[in-house]
Amino acid sequence: MTIPIGQTVSARLDENEQIFFARQLEQIETTLYEIEYPDLKGRTHFPLNFEGGPAMQSFTYRVFDRTGVAQAGLNFPRVGIKAQERSTIVKSITDSYAYNFQEIRNANAVNMSLDDALARVARRAIAEYEDEAIYMGKPDLNMPGAFTHPNFPIQLAGFAISDASTSKQILGVFNSLFNQFPVLTKGKHRATVCLMTIKDWTYLTTTPWNEANSSNIMIMDMIKKGHPQVEFDWCNYCTGAGDNGEDIIFAYERTSENMQVRIPHDFETLETVGPTQEYEYVTGCHERFGGLQVRFAYGSILYLK
Repeated sequence: MTIPIGQTVSARLDENEQIFFARQLEQIETTLYEIEYPDLKGRTHFPLNFEGGPAMQSFTYRVFDRTGVAQAGLNFPRVGIKAQERSTIVKSITDSYAYNFQEIRNANAVNMSLDDALARVARRAIAEYEDEAIYMGKPDLNMPGAFTHPNFPIQLAGFAISDASTSKQILGVFNSLFNQFPVLTKGKHRATVCLMTIKDWTYLTTTPWNEANSSNIMIMDMIKKGHPQVEFDWCNYCTGAGDNGEDIIFAYERTSENMQVRIPHDFETLETVGPTQEYEYVTGCHERFGGLQVRFAYGSILYLK
């Protein structure tokens, strides 16, 4: 990718080819933003924050709590506030793709568009890194994810989501999971999203509540009836995410006050450089990423036996 100092590279595009290549890159970059990958769900499951800009190195926020209590009498006890400061580092996620001079000339000669498969692969690679970091974190960057954050309470399930458990037992698992939110927060918070493996999600949405019931009511229908505020979805990272390789169910309140994904500078393609020593024109891809920021851990990881 780097051109050696003092080395002359003879394979260069002429003016017409340069214009063609520039237009192709512009078209490819537009296409990158239009492509959707429905199985990468981190940006839809958690609130997003794009503040900061490309030069942001870290961000700091404070969590405030009150101190002191009132008393009867004329002692006038002091009350106040205390703040806990937390900082998170911002990192660049990068990769690149390249076209050689002959590919560009061939496409220009027959008036055909450059194959944008390489660009899509580069965009996909960054999106996959980001998605994994949102759920599982990056320990080497000291960046916890939703399923690895140390502050989320853990609850063991008494019954698994399978034919070995009755419908009422499975419903009891979700009742116990969701009911702990208002109990732990004295009615202040409640679960609004519940993630699980696609295997569990499929089982709940396709298994009848009662085999003898001809009304086609599924187990999921009964769970939603008791907890209408909760949105259910599957997530590939729930599979084997427990400390001992268990599948998990993750319930949380989806608000930006509780947690948010920090992306100070979203995906971009950088200026194309070249030709390189291998006669390629290389386009770098870049994103500034701060991971999942958790302010208040009103979520719960549920391990399945």
